[in-house]
Amino acid sequence: MAASDDSSVRAEHYPLEPLSSGSPLIPHMSASQHSSPLADLGVDDFRSLVRLSTARMGCFDCRDPLPVSLPSHQFVDRLYISSPTLIEGSDSFAQGAAFNSIDEALGNSLDVFFPPSLGYRDLFYQWHTRNLSRGSFEVSVLTEEGATAVLQVVAYATIRLNHVQRIWFIIRDVTAQAKTVATLAHAEKHYRALVERPGLVLGRILLNETAEYFSPSLEEMIGVPIDKLKESPSTLMQFIHPEDLGKIQQLYAARATSSLETIDTELRIRLKDGEYHAFYLRQSPMISQRGVVEFYDVIAIDVQRHKELEQELQRNAQVALVGQLAAGISHDFNNYLSAIVGQLDAALAQAREEGPLSVALHAAKKGAMSCANMASQLLNIGKGRSNSPRDVDLNEVVHEVCTLVSRVIPNKITLRVSTYPRPIYTQGERVQLQQVVINLLLNARDAMPNGGVLSVQVGSAAPSSNPNSSSEGVAAFITVQDTGLGMSPESVRRIFTPFYTTKSRTGGTGLGLSMVKMIIEAHHGWLDVVSEEGEGSAFTVYLPLIKKEIELKSATINPKLAPPPTLGLRNIAIAEDDDMIRNMLSTALSSMGCDVEVFSNGVLLLDYLKSGTATCDFIIIDDSMPKARGVELLESLRGLLPNADVILTSGDPSVAQDPALKRFGVRFLAKPFPLSELIAILK
Repeated sequence: MAASDDSSVRAEHYPLEPLSSGSPLIPHMSASQHSSPLADLGVDDFRSLVRLSTARMGCFDCRDPLPVSLPSHQFVDRLYISSPTLIEGSDSFAQGAAFNSIDEALGNSLDVFFPPSLGYRDLFYQWHTRNLSRGSFEVSVLTEEGATAVLQVVAYATIRLNHVQRIWFIIRDVTAQAKTVATLAHAEKHYRALVERPGLVLGRILLNETAEYFSPSLEEMIGVPIDKLKESPSTLMQFIHPEDLGKIQQLYAARATSSLETIDTELRIRLKDGEYHAFYLRQSPMISQRGVVEFYDVIAIDVQRHKELEQELQRNAQVALVGQLAAGISHDFNNYLSAIVGQLDAALAQAREEGPLSVALHAAKKGAMSCANMASQLLNIGKGRSNSPRDVDLNEVVHEVCTLVSRVIPNKITLRVSTYPRPIYTQGERVQLQQVVINLLLNARDAMPNGGVLSVQVGSAAPSSNPNSSSEGVAAFITVQDTGLGMSPESVRRIFTPFYTTKSRTGGTGLGLSMVKMIIEAHHGWLDVVSEEGEGSAFTVYLPLIKKEIELKSATINPKLAPPPTLGLRNIAIAEDDDMIRNMLSTALSSMGCDVEVFSNGVLLLDYLKSGTATCDFIIIDDSMPKARGVELLESLRGLLPNADVILTSGDPSVAQDPALKRFGVRFLAKPFPLSELIAILK
């Protein structure tokens, strides 16, 4: 009966009056019990009955009777000090303490059977606090095989003159029952975890339209007490989306006619936070052996998150399609820009004198190159990549964007721009940062339909809240503030969610600010939004500030145009599928004294080189052509003309990373390129 070190004790009340008198051995019995057969037994008969019993029974004699009136802790101390001895019991009781028989165990003290170090002190303490009434306690003990057994210990006392004379113990092995209880408790825990988990509602509705059961999660979701819902399930009607009330009526109609049909449907339920969630709902009839409906079981599962994921996947597919289209369009766009830039370079070469024409041509070329940068960004977005970051002056970004956007801001809106007093740099992609500022400016414009003030400020600060742990200390910032309509707290919370928009259906896609957030986070920055309905909004973009030494250069105003370049005799072969670019290059290079051969694809170029009569100093070949890519022809070109300089062109800057260029010693030009870059290579 020695308990394990991790023994647990559980006590239960059995409020019988304390035993006070009777024979020295037999416990006291009330008058009503004297009529029982046990009352006619003598002491010897009783002793024989105890020894023959299969129950683990033992009786201890208190040679030093214990005062009942002692405080409980003193009573327990005195109990172990006085060492009551075993004077009778069953063999099974003795065997529980490793004795072979009761005769061998007689005379041993209480602590041999109930060691105080193994939790039995607590057992006796609880017994005394209950006035020594019959107590039932459970303890865990280790068997000889090392297994854990659960024992139920029942204690009786023989009391005379308020002193305990003898103590009886009856011990039962309740391990199997304890395991059953533990198994049931474990099963109940899992059952509750299943049926009471958030997002799942179980219900049972009777034919009289009252509910026998609703899982507690329903009260958590809608905030109405379960008892009220059970009395009147129709209370749920006020939480159903108005457009889904017809589906609820279908469920009511099925119950009213005792329909045997199982109904599956989806509907929207308003939760206690005011948001509607989509639920999958099934109503199933439970049919008796007589074939009639007794009640209906209902299960409802919150599928809002699944719906949102499904919509997100659809939107991602749309975005991916838009990206692919953008990548294809930007490639063709770069081809057109290449021709435009080339023609502008040719026109500038002919403009010998400074004047309005040369200024206009320079402006046109600058605009074309800006378009080329945007096309490059479209290509990067479409193919999921980015350019290498560079140092970007935020003053320049804001100045360029405000100059561009000022043309689409109505006169009733005043644009105020405050830049930093000196260049302020961050590291990133210039065009993406321009895209951020453009989006914020246009949103601010749209938020002021009746006019107002649109303010843009560039500066540096040490923000009080910085969610980006990689950016510490002082940060650069751009703030775009309007005096327009402002937003509700709910709109501010959701403003960066993809496809969420506060504009009308024709006024926006809901992608702008989500793209802004994505770009800023890719630059290791963050955004701060302050808005109040009727008071306007302020968006602040924080970016890592980098220190950079500024090299001051004297500005040259209206530099004289350089004379048109000349290359002398160069034999150049060009393979380009775009007619405009092919003609532009041929015209420009021929005017510089070069001998030019042009081909509409790479296969024709190879046929020309294989003829044996071709002499080429330079080969200019486009990568994206019908029949064969330029990269795929490099090995053949090197085999035919190992000494010729090969220049590969493409509207996709990533082609420059192809290992074939390095392997075959090929130069790369990204479209659109100024003629000056090509001429520098040809020289």
